[in-house]
Amino acid sequence: MDANYKFHTNYDLNGVKLLIIDDDIGLANSIKYFFEDLNCSVFVSYSGEGGLQTYLKEKPDIVIVDLNMPGMSGLEVISFLAKHHVDTPVVVVSGTGLIKEAIKSIKLGAWDFVTKPILNFEELEMSVLKALEKAQLIIENRNYKENLEKLIKERTDQVLLKSQQLEKTIAELELTKEKLIDADRLKNEFLAQISHEIRTPINILLGYSEVLRTEFENKMSANFEQSYNIVNKASRRIIRTIELI
Repeated sequence: MDANYKFHTNYDLNGVKLLIIDDDIGLANSIKYFFEDLNCSVFVSYSGEGGLQTYLKEKPDIVIVDLNMPGMSGLEVISFLAKHHVDTPVVVVSGTGLIKEAIKSIKLGAWDFVTKPILNFEELEMSVLKALEKAQLIIENRNYKENLEKLIKERTDQVLLKSQQLEKTIAELELTKEKLIDADRLKNEFLAQISHEIRTPINILLGYSEVLRTEFENKMSANFEQSYNIVNKASRRIIRTIELI
């Protein structure tokens, strides 16, 4: 079916491209005039071979085909269209003595059939409308499924991408955590080493300065005692600073 075709309700067939394949020239032309009055674009072929050629050239929206024709039969036309152009609806116009063939045509891929003689062309019009509506629903359903599958794939890809990003973030956080733990260990080792290296000589200074103070406790001049106190305070201040760190 033409991708630009839009089905119209309220028995509006305006703009529909219709192909009639029937070796009965009088009936074919009668059907042609009827649908042209409904503003359809109608193409007519009087043989199965010619009908397929017209179909491939004009790409009609719907085909009306007779079954009993010389050369390529209507059943062969239906079989070809059902195999290669499955979305094109086909309505069979069958003689009253060809009901079995009409049923066979449905099995081959025809969408509906109307018996000859056609006493009421509105019956054929209704068959055409129903077939076109069914074709449109099939196309819409297929498009819906395709869009749904596309949407599901897009959402799945998004979830997969976010999952991969999350895994990458977790891996980065684990690495950062390991680096922080290592950095904290190095910091503690550094501080312990610095503390030891500074506290040891300071404690020695404090110890010897205390010995000197005891030794010269009653012999210190005012200046010597003042200097001693400065050294003592400074040393203890360093010790406190190290303890705070």
